[in-house]
Amino acid sequence: MRALVTGATGFVGRTVVDSLKRRGVEVVSLGRHPGCDVRVDLLDDAPLEDPMRRAAADVLVHVAWYAEHGKFWNAPVNTQWVAASERLARAFCRVGGRRVVGVGTCAEYEWAQEAFCTEDSTPLRAATLYGASKHQANQAMAATCATHDVPFAWARLFIPIGKGEPPGRLIPSVIAVLRGEREPFAIGGGALRDFLHVSDVGEALATLALSDATGAFNVGAGKPTRIADMVDHLATVLRKDAEPLRRLYAMRPGEPASLYGDTTRMRALGWSPQVSIQAALDLMLE
Repeated sequence: MRALVTGATGFVGRTVVDSLKRRGVEVVSLGRHPGCDVRVDLLDDAPLEDPMRRAAADVLVHVAWYAEHGKFWNAPVNTQWVAASERLARAFCRVGGRRVVGVGTCAEYEWAQEAFCTEDSTPLRAATLYGASKHQANQAMAATCATHDVPFAWARLFIPIGKGEPPGRLIPSVIAVLRGEREPFAIGGGALRDFLHVSDVGEALATLALSDATGAFNVGAGKPTRIADMVDHLATVLRKDAEPLRRLYAMRPGEPASLYGDTTRMRALGWSPQVSIQAALDLMLE
């Protein structure tokens, strides 16, 4: 078995590579960064069939996307990634690829005030260009794979956390405040969110890659964690005072009070989270 992984050097992609290799899968990385086995800028218009032939992979796991913190939600480049994802899937199928797994987001769903997202019943009404573009990529890749009779699965990630994530994201920012490295900032302390350690995300995507399952799959813990509880845990472990952050707790307008996903479909494949939220936070402090 040989797997082609895009975005293999990124926060999530690295764990996908590790998970596949632990299962004895030969991995080929594709991207524009030095060190990739197949050097390609997916946003170029050059044909992708030759790179796909060089990769000679059985399964494609497409993780790559624009993800610059704070900017990706409504960046125009999201629409370019829709077209790039469809071109990638089409080229992979044309050269004999046998299975495709795409990576989406919980931001594809409509975020009601209390959002418990299920693959089959929660409306797909994204509030951001990022979420809408991911949904469009899902549709385009699924249609392309169907045309070539290639099985396709789509993983909707909730909130991966772990060492190596961008420093401006929530947990690294909270840690920086507690360590006195930045000023306190407003947080929706009462919000409930579906956090999952990035290693468990990698295992989920590897599980999908090696299965014959098709359709959409939520990838999350399947239960929400209160953000204030995470802040308190970090403060306790670091022996710091969380009060400067607590004073600024406030929900941002338009954000749901609760957001998490039903992971029944993913668990039916034999996958389940192995790293607790507390352990995930502790690992980020090492």
